[in-house]
Amino acid sequence: MKIMKGSFIQKTITNSLLSDFIEELDDSEIREFNNYSIRPYPNSFAYFKMFTPFLKMFSDKLADGIAIPIDISSMDNVFEGGKGYYEMIAEYGENKVVLRFNIASFRNKYTLADLTKMDLTYYGILVGETEEYLLDISNELTPYEDIANNIKELENKHDCNTKLKVYDVILAGVQHG
Repeated sequence: MKIMKGSFIQKTITNSLLSDFIEELDDSEIREFNNYSIRPYPNSFAYFKMFTPFLKMFSDKLADGIAIPIDISSMDNVFEGGKGYYEMIAEYGENKVVLRFNIASFRNKYTLADLTKMDLTYYGILVGETEEYLLDISNELTPYEDIANNIKELENKHDCNTKLKVYDVILAGVQHG
C-alpha cells in the first residue's frame, strides 16, 4: 500500500510514532527541554547565521563605489556549506546548556531567528561539553593548537568556571496538553 504524501493516513502514522517516542523518553538517554528560552551566543556562527540571509539584498560596493573585499551576498551560502550544526544557548532558571540544531532538517521553513521567538519543547541527546566563550566565531576559527597555547589568557579573559553540556536536538515542536 502506498501512502500518499500529506494524506490523513500519513499524518496519523506520524502522530502515532511521535506519541510513542515521547512516551519512551523515561527509558532513554534523550533529554527533554521544556520552557527553555534560546538565544545565540554573541558573535557566534548561529548569531551571524540569523542575519546572513538578508545580506543578499546588499550590493558588493560601498556608497562611494569602493568594492568590498568579500562577497557579502554569498555569506549565507558559505555558512550553509561550512557549518552543519548551529549552537544556541538554552536557559531555564539557573539551568544553562547548549542546544545544537541541524537547520537543514528544519520543516516549515523555520530559521534560527524563528526559534528565539517560539515556545517549543526540545528533545536532545548529550554529545559533549564546551565553555560558552568557545562559541565565539573567532575561537571556532582558531586552530586548536593556538587555543591550547593561549588557554590561560582565554581563561583569565572569560569566566571559565563551568562547562556547558551540549545536546544535539533530534526533535523540537509545540507540546499540547
